[in-house]
Amino acid sequence: MAASRSTLPIPIPTTFNVSALAREYKISRATVRRRLARGWVPTPSAPTKNTPLSPIPLPGSGRTLGIVVLAGIAVAIGALALAINGQTGWRFGTTTPASVTFAWLALGGDLLVLVLPAAAVALWHARRPVLAASAWTTWTVAAALAALASLGFVELYTSDTAAVRQAIIATSSSLGKQHEDGIAAAQLAVTTAAKAREAECAIRGQRCRDREGDERVALDALKKAIADPVPTVASISVADPQVTAALRLATWVGLKPTADDILNLRLALMAILPNVAGLLIAFATGLARPPRPAA
Repeated sequence: MAASRSTLPIPIPTTFNVSALAREYKISRATVRRRLARGWVPTPSAPTKNTPLSPIPLPGSGRTLGIVVLAGIAVAIGALALAINGQTGWRFGTTTPASVTFAWLALGGDLLVLVLPAAAVALWHARRPVLAASAWTTWTVAAALAALASLGFVELYTSDTAAVRQAIIATSSSLGKQHEDGIAAAQLAVTTAAKAREAECAIRGQRCRDREGDERVALDALKKAIADPVPTVASISVADPQVTAALRLATWVGLKPTADDILNLRLALMAILPNVAGLLIAFATGLARPPRPAA
């Protein structure tokens, strides 16, 4: 008599490696467990617990490290942005209360730039796209305000530094030219006195002796002009070495930007960079979210 088929549930095989099966069939571990619970028996080619497996990376550890690194960088950049934009807001005020108000306004915008991207990611993950889009819209407004504050900070200090360096170069050049002009004037006086002496000394007399005295005075003035210390030459050569170096390098590779192009590029990059901390926090938030199990 044929044996009757058992109706008992098939136990989950204990000899199969769930992670190995998930990699073999390119499905999630949850799906593997579900199929095994329903009686699925993998083909013999599937790896088993006793089958040696090649080492696999630990995605959980890598994800944790990425979250920590991104969060740390975001905190550092966020602190930098708060310092930059707080100073910029403070300078807007003409009185102390007004300066405090503007500074807190700038700091409030920066805080929104920090937290809104993470909130938008969380809302999107929670299947609330309208609120997520609203968060990104608010972040765009706050980021524009923060970027303008950073623009003012960067332009103020880079322009002032370049102006100071340019003034040093101009002053040094002017002093050097004055020294050279003084020597040239003294040399001209000597030449004029020598010609006058030669004209008057064809016949020896009082006028000849006067012209000889004038020549000696002119020679003494020339000696003094030459002996005067040379003004110290400026130890800097260009007002903005970063722009000059970038322009020279761009020209070397075949590009033809102008100094204004380099200045505007630097201004844009230095204004945007302090305000990306919120995006880094959003990336870290996305990494921290557990992946949704595959169907």
